[in-house]
Amino acid sequence: MQLNAKAQWVKTSGPVGMNVNYFHKFGNNLFAGTSAKGAFRSLDNGVTWQVANTGIENNDVFSLTDDNSFLYAGTNKGVYRSADNGASWQPFNLGIEEKFVKTLYVANGFLYAGTVGSGLFKSSDHAATWTDASGGALSSSTIHAVTYTAPNLVVVADNLIFYSNDNGNSWFYEQTSPFILTGIPALLTIGDSTLLVAGRGVYRSFDAGVHWGNFIPVIPANRQANISGISKAGNLIIAGSRVGIYYSSNFGQTWKNVAATGLRNGSWFDHHFYVSGNNLLLAYDEIGIAYSSNRGKDWGYTLNGFVPAASIDNALSASGNNIISGTHGDGVYQSNDAGNTWIKTGTANNQDTLSNSNIFSVLRLTNNIMLAGTCGNGLYRSTDKGLTWTHITNGLPSGFLCLNGLAKTTTNVLVGTDKGLYYSTDLGISWHASNITGTGFDIVGVAANGNVACAASESIIQSNKIYRSSDNGVTWTSVFETNTSDFASMASDGNNHFYCGTLNSGNLLSNNNGIIWQSVGPGIPAGTGGFATAAAGTNVFIGNNAGVFFSNNSGVSFTAQNSGFDPSPNNAVQGLAISSTHVYAGFFQNSVWKRPLSDFGIGTITNTTTKNDLSVFVTPNPVTNKSMLSYHVEKRAPVVINIYRSNGSLVQSLVSGTQQPGDYTTYITKDKLLPGNYYVSVVIGYNHTAIAITVTK
Repeated sequence: MQLNAKAQWVKTSGPVGMNVNYFHKFGNNLFAGTSAKGAFRSLDNGVTWQVANTGIENNDVFSLTDDNSFLYAGTNKGVYRSADNGASWQPFNLGIEEKFVKTLYVANGFLYAGTVGSGLFKSSDHAATWTDASGGALSSSTIHAVTYTAPNLVVVADNLIFYSNDNGNSWFYEQTSPFILTGIPALLTIGDSTLLVAGRGVYRSFDAGVHWGNFIPVIPANRQANISGISKAGNLIIAGSRVGIYYSSNFGQTWKNVAATGLRNGSWFDHHFYVSGNNLLLAYDEIGIAYSSNRGKDWGYTLNGFVPAASIDNALSASGNNIISGTHGDGVYQSNDAGNTWIKTGTANNQDTLSNSNIFSVLRLTNNIMLAGTCGNGLYRSTDKGLTWTHITNGLPSGFLCLNGLAKTTTNVLVGTDKGLYYSTDLGISWHASNITGTGFDIVGVAANGNVACAASESIIQSNKIYRSSDNGVTWTSVFETNTSDFASMASDGNNHFYCGTLNSGNLLSNNNGIIWQSVGPGIPAGTGGFATAAAGTNVFIGNNAGVFFSNNSGVSFTAQNSGFDPSPNNAVQGLAISSTHVYAGFFQNSVWKRPLSDFGIGTITNTTTKNDLSVFVTPNPVTNKSMLSYHVEKRAPVVINIYRSNGSLVQSLVSGTQQPGDYTTYITKDKLLPGNYYVSVVIGYNHTAIAITVTK
């Protein structure tokens, strides 16, 4: 498998996104720690940002602090120190051995580092060396927060509050039962009084952290949010959350809410609340930073200055220079120039459901029609190239619904959900249950070759199975099962091969159109699996947490093709798509990358997305009594013509069946329709158009 040795992957400009974990002010600079992208610096209290990353650019930064001489970062690889205001960073881990550092704190001449599962460490020489500060009590604990309230050092360790009066040589606790520490535990100390954040409320201590009072709710239970941080501003204590801020003038005994506008509603995490200058800041996954300059009444969001680092699940679709990408919590993005520029598609309103959804699958059906499957909020459909979207519910299960895969057969569109597999005969407007739906059918991937389709199903009550259909996804038969592999993806080559990727190992292939399955050939490291798969002809791409692996012999053997990628942990591939000229890779926390197919010895691939070139006419329109709908069938094909209300519900079926080439007419009669607005959906093969009609009184 001889490939161009000098060629490499190139990162596109999006989709935008950043996971922000923590804030810290050092002099006039505000710093932000991020996931997998190191640290960034702001000179305007969090509205715009610049890279402050040399030496730490591929690290998760979970905490930041300073001792007036140096700036410190707690990361997934230990402690890093900066002597030049964040311009460069060096590891300082002697004695701490690159442990996962969750929190940092300076007190009594020591720098303390709280780890995940390894207890507490301290340094008296600016992090040059570290010694144990767990005192024999905390050595296997996760340290969530640290504070000092004379004479005690106080830590939140797992679900207990410990205190030490000898800088961590020995520890004590007074609780008779563990605290219920949901959310992000945090401590705020003023003199000998301390507030402990626990989920949606606080505990208070007035004796240097030894004894604690009863739980005081801050956020009402019906708001479904936890406190993400706590700060002092003048005489007020301010608690920040994704549903707004709450403040107290009596050290947390009672709280008042500030009615907030502009805060988005979604399923991502918010990690930290901070006050910098006149700005209140909230750190989010994916969507960056929310900020308010008027005490929490109005909020805006910014990713200004952050590099693109959106998380892409197996939700990429490519056709020519057009790419559709789903994100974790920020809806759907689209590029029309091979990734050079990206726009958020669907709506300018970030408060709507689609804009705040986790997108697990996307599919372009025609030039105009696109589908987006969310995890939690069901299916969305666009008929105008993504400009507007309609929530599709007809025939799909109600309630929480994850749509993990989309595919099209010769006549039908398929969707794999956590409640089974459904098919549509009208390009996604309405749906029908197949024979594999309900409990025990979590379909994690689906693909099709013509009228044959294969689907991978995960189950906690039975074996994991691969199902096969030869009737366009209407009925399915189990063809493979295992108790050792966790399926993650499914792909087809457009001919007679299917590929099934797994989470950890044992990727599979079928070379007889899904009837018999076997392991793929060598070349993919053990334990890395195949979270994403894509195929075209004899060429197969498999993506996992070690990058991209390529086969030009239908999976007989693979080679790593990772030149140009960022190092771990920024090389975990979660989505793959092949266009006519490029292969695209979507990453966990690192957006979308691309590489020309010519680098792999692959010529231009004919675009298989069918253009919408139907000529359909309704006369007269508005429908006053009886109108004629005329259309042309170019070659023998299935034809489905339905009338729908503007909300997507089916009103009347006009045509359903296979028709020979020729010109046809059918009629829309007023006596069968109430006055109002409708649209007529005309599907001929994979061509589709929709015509708006009005029925008068």
